[in-house]
Amino acid sequence: MIAGTLLALAYMLDPAGDCWGTNSIALLKYLPVEIAVVAQGLFWLDARGGGGTNTNLLFLLAFTATVLVGALISLLRDHAALEDSFLGRGLGLLPVFPAYAIFSRNSEERLLRGWLRLPLVMAGLVITAGLAIWAAGVHFVDQPHIYHEEIFVAVCAGMIVYTWKRGTLRLLLMALVVSSGLLSMKNTVILAAATVVVLLVFCVLRAGGPAPTMMLRRVLLAELSVLLLVGAVYVVVYHRELLPSGSPAVRAFTYSERALRFADHPVAGTFFVGSPLLSLFRGDAPSNLYIPSHSDLLDMLGFGGVIGFGLFAIPLWRVTVAELQRVAEHARQRDWLRVYSVAVAAVFITEMAFNPVWNQPALMWIFCLALACLARAADAEVGRS
Repeated sequence: MIAGTLLALAYMLDPAGDCWGTNSIALLKYLPVEIAVVAQGLFWLDARGGGGTNTNLLFLLAFTATVLVGALISLLRDHAALEDSFLGRGLGLLPVFPAYAIFSRNSEERLLRGWLRLPLVMAGLVITAGLAIWAAGVHFVDQPHIYHEEIFVAVCAGMIVYTWKRGTLRLLLMALVVSSGLLSMKNTVILAAATVVVLLVFCVLRAGGPAPTMMLRRVLLAELSVLLLVGAVYVVVYHRELLPSGSPAVRAFTYSERALRFADHPVAGTFFVGSPLLSLFRGDAPSNLYIPSHSDLLDMLGFGGVIGFGLFAIPLWRVTVAELQRVAEHARQRDWLRVYSVAVAAVFITEMAFNPVWNQPALMWIFCLALACLARAADAEVGRS
C-alpha cells in the first residue's frame, strides 16, 4: 500500500497529465489498483481481525459492486468498448478497502504514517514549483495548462505543514503550497484553495491559548477575511476577464444531458449500464468529440439514480462531517493524517462536482486513502462512545 501510494504520487507529477505515458496502457494505468488488490488479498490471508466492517464501508462496497456489475453488463451484453463503460471508475474505488484494513491495525497505520508524510508534502512542493515556472511563462510541455486536477495534492499539503512545530519555514511552506491554487488559474482549483484556507482558519481559531492571544488572532483573521472577500468581489465585478471562463457552453450541454438522464430514471438510474462519454458536435472537424460530462457526481446521479448516488454520498457525508467537527482537535494533537484526509475529502468532492477525476486511478488512490482514514476514525469514535 505504501508502494501504491508512492506510485500514484509519481504518476500525478507528470505535468502533461498523461501519467508518464501510462494512461494509454491499461495495465500500467491501473497498476496502483492492481497493487491494492494484491494488498487486499494479503489482508485476507492474514488471520488477524481488522476490527470489523462498519456501515460506511458496506455502503461503499455496495456502490463499488453496483458500478462494476453495470460495467460488466455494458461490456458483455452490449459489447461496449472499455472506455464506454464504468469499469475503470469502479476499479478506481477498490483501494479504499485495503486502506481501511491498514487503518484498523495500529502497527500498519504507524508504518504508513511514517512513510507517507514527507512524500505527500514533497509532491505538493513539486506541483507548486511547476505551476510557478509555468506562470512565469516557461511552458515546458505542449499543453494548455498543467496540474489542473492534481492540484488538490498541493493545496491539501498545507494541512500537513500546519501540524508541524511553529516556525518561519512552516508559515512559508503553508503559504507556498496553498497559493498554488491561484497559480493554476482554474475555477475548481481556486475553490480547492479557498476550502483549505477555510479549514486552516478554523484550526487557527480553535487552536487555544491565552485569552488576549486568542482575541488578537481572531481580530487579525477577521480583518484578513474581509480584505480577501472584498478583493474577490472586486475582481468578479470589475475584472471578470482575469478569471477562467470554465467552458460554460460545453458544461451546459453535458450537465443538461446528465440531468435529463436522471429525470428518465430517477430512482436507480440504469445501474451504471451505459457510456460515461458524451458526443459533442464540432463544426470545424469531420467527427464528433467524445468527452466525459465533467461532473462525476452528475454521472453517479444520472446512471445510479437516487439509490446509486446515495450509496456513495451517505458514507462520504457521514465521515467527512464527523471529522470536520474534530479537525481542530486533530490539528492540536498534530495528527497530520486525519487533518490531511479531511482536507482531501472536502476538496476532492469539489473536483468531482466539476471535473472528470473518477476515471483517474492515481487521483482516486489518494481520495480512497483519505476516505478510508476518515471512515476508520469515525468508526473508532463510535466504538469509544
